[in-house]
Amino acid sequence: MEGPDSALYTCYCYFGGDSEPLVTFVTRKLRQWPPEMGEGCLGEECRNDVVLQETVRLFKSVRFRGFAYLEMKRDARTGKYLIVEPNIGRLTSKSSLAEAGGVELAYTMYCDALGWKLPREREQKYGRAKWSFLRRDCQSAFYYWRRGELTLAEWLRSRRGVKVDAMFSWTDPAPFWHDLTSSCHRYLKRRVEAIR
Repeated sequence: MEGPDSALYTCYCYFGGDSEPLVTFVTRKLRQWPPEMGEGCLGEECRNDVVLQETVRLFKSVRFRGFAYLEMKRDARTGKYLIVEPNIGRLTSKSSLAEAGGVELAYTMYCDALGWKLPREREQKYGRAKWSFLRRDCQSAFYYWRRGELTLAEWLRSRRGVKVDAMFSWTDPAPFWHDLTSSCHRYLKRRVEAIR
């Protein structure tokens, strides 16, 4: 499908026993790694009623109950939204963007499973919360910078408002450092093997 990384949208949702959505949250990718075919490394919450409505229609049509998300891309040639990938039954690190945006996605699922009263914060307010995977976003940004498609200033502006990171946290930086050192080790090992 033609179009930039930012033409990829995802709607996260949880459906109750009657296949009605109890909570929904729409996001879009800003960058992914590897570019043009990888996983999101920088994303933001957004409003996209086409993606929201198609997600609800698809999962209600099969009387689905539980957690699901649907990824769609707006084709640059036709302007149509095409389904890239539907998923069910599992949260991802990117679904934490919902909580960063003030929507209790995971807690809604938890409360429904236990028969508890559902949380009040289930409606998306379309703020500016962002999710990031810092190491991969640096790799993606470097790729676009080398192609002349992204400047350092543009990269820094795109990262404004990041509320949650896949690995980095000031309160527990160990996962970030482990991921970074492991990635450097794998890269150096490949380089040494290539030289031999």
